[in-house]
Amino acid sequence: MKTKYLLDTNVFIAAYRTYYAFDLAPSFWRILGEKSKSDDFAVIDKVKKELAAIEDQLYHWFEQNYEGEILSSNSTTVISAYSHIITKSEANMKYMRKAKDDFADFNRADAWIISHAAVLPATIVTAETAYRPECKNRVLIPNVCREEGITCINFFDFMRKNNFLL
Repeated sequence: MKTKYLLDTNVFIAAYRTYYAFDLAPSFWRILGEKSKSDDFAVIDKVKKELAAIEDQLYHWFEQNYEGEILSSNSTTVISAYSHIITKSEANMKYMRKAKDDFADFNRADAWIISHAAVLPATIVTAETAYRPECKNRVLIPNVCREEGITCINFFDFMRKNNFLL
């Protein structure tokens, strides 16, 4: 069975702002655009919205070159999974109130991408650091994924698994 990958907003932003700036690594962006055509690759509507809010060259690249699936967060199964994930994070006493509020922000993609991954199932690709159970000031995607039994990998592992040869 093929793996479905969901890319987090920070994957695009981290690549754009660091290692793979457009002027330094045009082949990276060409490959990413080509890979986006695959059925194994998707973003959720909330990720697209976060990219659009930045209104810079990255979003223009996304609009012109991303040809992959954009998953809607309006399905009842995704909304149900979202409710479950938010309820669990609210009940988790280790997180500070601001961390819980940020995670539960309806317009932020983190809880939604986890919800989509739970429903599909899919592997989340994120630039967030690895599992950090001691983290209290932020609800991290890798932490919630581990708690929910969802596979979560970093972008370099994604690149290796998908033959991004620059």
